[in-house]
Amino acid sequence: MSAITSPDPRAVHDRDVVIDVPARARSLRLLRLAVADAAADLDMDLDAIESARIAVDELATLLLSAAQWTRLVLRIDSADRRLRVRGETSDARGEVTEVQADRVVRELLAVCVDDYGVQGGSSFWFTIGVPSADADPSSER
Repeated sequence: MSAITSPDPRAVHDRDVVIDVPARARSLRLLRLAVADAAADLDMDLDAIESARIAVDELATLLLSAAQWTRLVLRIDSADRRLRVRGETSDARGEVTEVQADRVVRELLAVCVDDYGVQGGSSFWFTIGVPSADADPSSER
């Protein structure tokens, strides 16, 4: 996981989009759509939009596998030409297991996002910056 300190997952700003859904696999479609829409609003290219969709799907799936949660709240902030996404679960039923991302998931996230993290098995975050207009499109992140 990334060693960069995460934003406060409970901080909500007026500009944030907040989505509160049941913590179930079928809710991930709504989260992917919301993150893709926020990325498109930032004029991200199709690869970056897909990266955002993949990141929210992979990270939320990690949390859903750690426990039987009641709710999953996603906060999307797109200020300063950066897409910042924070997810937080609530009300675990039963034991919460440690979140373990395998090598494939870690490598996939490293390619998709600038920074990411999972905290305590109950929250995650990731950021994606919008490439500058003068960036070389053939260069990799």
